[in-house]
Amino acid sequence: MNPTSRASCLYFLLFHFILNNYSHAAPNLGPFKSDISIPALFVFGDSWVDSGNGKYLNNSDPSSAYGVDFKEGQQSRASNGKTMADFIAQTFGLPFLPPYLSLNKSESIQYGANYASSGCGILPETNKYVYARCMDLDEQIKLFESSLKNLRTSSDLSKSLMFVNMGQNDLDLNQDLRKNDSLDAGKYVAESLSKRLQE
Repeated sequence: MNPTSRASCLYFLLFHFILNNYSHAAPNLGPFKSDISIPALFVFGDSWVDSGNGKYLNNSDPSSAYGVDFKEGQQSRASNGKTMADFIAQTFGLPFLPPYLSLNKSESIQYGANYASSGCGILPETNKYVYARCMDLDEQIKLFESSLKNLRTSSDLSKSLMFVNMGQNDLDLNQDLRKNDSLDAGKYVAESLSKRLQE
C-alpha cells in the first residue's frame, strides 16, 4: 500500500472511530448542530449509507439483527443503527431520508433523497460479483437526474449537499481489480469516481 492510500485508510478509520464513539458514548450531549442551513441532502453510496433501497429491488433483508436499535418506518437497512448519512441529516436539521425507491414518482424530494444501494460500487462491472440486485453509481445518478423535477426550486439544488460514500465494494469484491497487479486499484477507483462526478 502506497503512503497516500495508507494515509487515506487511516483517516477513514479515524473518522469512523470518532463517529462511532461520539454517537454511542455521549448520547447525553445530543447530536452536533450546524449553523449552516441547507435545503436538501442527496446521498449516493453502498451499504454504509443505504436506508433500504434493496427492499424495493426485491432483495431479502440483509439480516434480522439490522435495524434493532434504530427503526425508521419500514426501511430495510444494512446497519443496526444510524448511518453517516443520518448523522449528516441530523447535523443540518433535516429529517432522515427515505430510500428513493420507496417514494412515489410524483412525491416531493424537498429534503433530498437516498439513492444508495447495498453491495454496489462505482464501477458497473463490480455488479457481477454481488450476491443481490443493486444499483451502481451510474444508475444512482440517473435516478437522481430523473427525480429533480420533484424538487421545489432549482435554487434548492445549488444550495444542497451531495454526499457520496462508495468504492469499498469495488476494492473488496471486484476480482478484475484484485487480480491485476499492474493496476493501482485505489487510484483507478478514485479516478472513476472523479470522472463521474465531473460529467
